[in-house]
Amino acid sequence: MTVDFPAAHSMDTDWFGVDDRGRVAIFDTGETGAAPVGTQEEYLSTDSLLGSWRQGDVGIPVDDLPRGPRATVWQQDLQWHWRRLAKRGLTELRGSYCDYSIVQLADAAAIGSAPAHRINTAGVFFLSRDFTTRNLIDWRREGVLEQAWINIDEKRLCGLFIYDVFPRYPESYPYVRLHTPPEPLLESRLPNDIRKKLVRLRGADFSIDGVLQPAEFVDCYAWAVDWYDALGDHHEFGND
Repeated sequence: MTVDFPAAHSMDTDWFGVDDRGRVAIFDTGETGAAPVGTQEEYLSTDSLLGSWRQGDVGIPVDDLPRGPRATVWQQDLQWHWRRLAKRGLTELRGSYCDYSIVQLADAAAIGSAPAHRINTAGVFFLSRDFTTRNLIDWRREGVLEQAWINIDEKRLCGLFIYDVFPRYPESYPYVRLHTPPEPLLESRLPNDIRKKLVRLRGADFSIDGVLQPAEFVDCYAWAVDWYDALGDHHEFGND
């Protein structure tokens, strides 16, 4: 494939791809990873995609939520978090923030006016940045807080395959898959304005492709002049 080399990017960026089965992945270029031509003009921010996901009914089963203090998705279960609150003092934590959190309530109506999006029918809610530990404390005292997961990596939770570039210097090496979701996010669940900014990698299968070089599928650009395909063969942008 002939690969164009327009103005190079010189900082990390993310872009989103779709494989032949309609599953969505996020790619972190680092400084030298290849990015598909057009992703700068039609840039899709991570916040935009995750915001769209939060608005939808993602239907995460309770059993699929992360558990244990050393889970792959870093989290805290209710007992661990409550001990932490008690140790530091409830008063001083009343105004502190718990970004990107999930709670399960025995009574879904207890969510009240808290800034939250319901994600399944078992009383499980995603809490936005405006959520504070005061909500946790109040729900605990009311006896409705069953479980809490704090500081969750949304990219893993929403079902994205995650790819990053290693090593990052000096050439454009293939991406390596860092995460395979148990329930992949499908492009069909995203609105059209988000879907049109996804890059279609025809012939790719994210569940199989542990190493992936997008320059093998679509025209790409990179800060580096050279790039390597998934088999380790050397290429130069614009010379293939």
